[in-house]
Amino acid sequence: MPKVSEEYFVNKKRQIADAAYRVCLRKPVMMVTMLDVIEETRLSQGGIYRFYKNLDEILSAMISNLRVEYNIIDRLEEATGDSSRNFSTIVHDVCNILGEVMVTHLKDIQKINFDLGVLAMNEPERAAKIIESEVPLSEMFGYVTDLRSMTQGRGN
Repeated sequence: MPKVSEEYFVNKKRQIADAAYRVCLRKPVMMVTMLDVIEETRLSQGGIYRFYKNLDEILSAMISNLRVEYNIIDRLEEATGDSSRNFSTIVHDVCNILGEVMVTHLKDIQKINFDLGVLAMNEPERAAKIIESEVPLSEMFGYVTDLRSMTQGRGN
């Protein structure tokens, strides 16, 4: 069997995780099956299992990808990094970034988050395995604390 490049491997895993995302937008996460993902990717069953052991591993990769893709920390740091800018301009830029993310991604994220919450209530062990990720939530959402400390809790 010919060797494939690391880039091919990463891209194929991403393709599968993206297919799972599309399925999760149409169906509740608890109702998604491996067959749904196979049909969405148009890969064979063996083609999927070459990259992932099971559906939960695919869902975990999907969530990890979402956490990286929707991570706005770098954009927020860029908007707040110049200490010569006044506070009002910084707040305006931060609000624009947050607004853009909400408009483009919030509905999808809320739907999947809600579905994962239902899954967590019904199958807590499974949900815990799925939501484990390489990108800790604190790295994604801890920025508000940093921003508050930079302004020393004041609105100026």
